[in-house]
Amino acid sequence: TWCGPCIAEMPSIQKLYDKFKDKEDIAFVILEAESNKDKAVKFMTNKKLDLPVYFPTGNIPSEFFRGSLPTTVIFDKNGNVAHITEGMADYSGDDIVDFLNEVRNMK
Repeated sequence: TWCGPCIAEMPSIQKLYDKFKDKEDIAFVILEAESNKDKAVKFMTNKKLDLPVYFPTGNIPSEFFRGSLPTTVIFDKNGNVAHITEGMADYSGDDIVDFLNEVRNMK
């Protein structure tokens, strides 16, 4: 709700989510770092985003989050880290779609 790079990348995450939201083998988890539900719901509504937002009840393990906002972590279906991006990224391109499909098809 306040992080400029996070806000800037949200529309591209929404586009990616829209491509995969009906796939049962992919889950999107958007963590709201401040755990302020009212502020987050208002933000998502104002930005016309329908991403699934979750509110952590404890610390996020440092293997996944070292304090950089935004941080994106992609896990494979076995729970292993397939990719981490620290900082803003554009998730609307075919490269991330191809990567997610590759991760989905791994054995």
